[in-house]
Amino acid sequence: MFHLVTLEADQLARMTSLDVSHIDLFDKQLATVLSSGLRLVRLIAVHSPFGDFCADQVVCAMAETLEELDVRECHLLVQNPMVQLMLVACRKLKVFRADEISVNDMNKSTFLNNSSSWSPTARFSRPSLTSTSPSGYGSGSGAMTGYIATVSAPTSAPLSSMRMLSKLMQRDWQWACVELEELDVTFVGSIVQSQMDGLPLVYSQLAQLTELRRLSFGWKHCIEERRLSSSTGVMFGTVDGVVVLASPRGSPPSSTSSTASSSSSFSSTASAGTKTQHKSPHFRAGLRRLWKLTQLRVFDVEKVQNPTFSVSDVKWFGKRWEGLRRIRGRLSMDPETELAIQDLVQKDFTHITHHHHN
Repeated sequence: MFHLVTLEADQLARMTSLDVSHIDLFDKQLATVLSSGLRLVRLIAVHSPFGDFCADQVVCAMAETLEELDVRECHLLVQNPMVQLMLVACRKLKVFRADEISVNDMNKSTFLNNSSSWSPTARFSRPSLTSTSPSGYGSGSGAMTGYIATVSAPTSAPLSSMRMLSKLMQRDWQWACVELEELDVTFVGSIVQSQMDGLPLVYSQLAQLTELRRLSFGWKHCIEERRLSSSTGVMFGTVDGVVVLASPRGSPPSSTSSTASSSSSFSSTASAGTKTQHKSPHFRAGLRRLWKLTQLRVFDVEKVQNPTFSVSDVKWFGKRWEGLRRIRGRLSMDPETELAIQDLVQKDFTHITHHHHN
């Protein structure tokens, strides 16, 4: 990619695709590359130093052109607010792949509260050009040093963070481009406190993406996720490895004793003294909101920790998602439920292939 230094400005402007995967640079240095007049349609940065400085350049210089962005395996250098900001700002995105996104940031008010603490000098500023070599690159690596020193500055300065946020907030809140056709991300939250507001928020936002053809969807908790909504105090996540949305009375479940009760409530077995089945957490969280995703062809849940989809869930989306052709990943940790799901797919939905690891 170092041949970019030899290109004229008009040649850089015509470049629409760039792959910087597995490159040995720092975030600021890669951001300098992205600030050299590129208006990309496709940016692949898998296992790269893509971080907040690079995200600044995406938002400021490519928001009106970018259609495909892949920033997986970047060691979480790009922080959650910036991941959400790229989704909000890039209105032509059709393909987006990243490691994680905070569930809190999917809510407008919480996102704005978080973004108010950003430092304007640390974000949305064009990285300074420098000839300082990173560790491991000395004077013997002339191509590397020369490249960083000779990249031309952008012809127009990026918008400031406050100006960009103000511009974004003037239109209706849309957590992601509604034209997305492929989404690959894991949603991260913490333990629910006062109300069931984790997966319901995820499903309500996913329901807007009616053009989705491939959804690779993960869910996990992170005990370090502490950015709470000042208005609701909501956190999301799991307890002892079990996905938990809320206890029956809205209070957080206790530790080991609640695990067994939570697990049993998620299963399809009837409770003592009743003949009705418990609804799955996905049903209660609003899975049915996704009824408009009729274009979906691939539903990938391999990254869902301790999946708890029920037979009725699979029957529902098998009928609603008419274009569905492939399911990837285990749908239930309960062996009997998983076998029942496999049997259902093989008998009633022969057009769907279910790939999973036992």
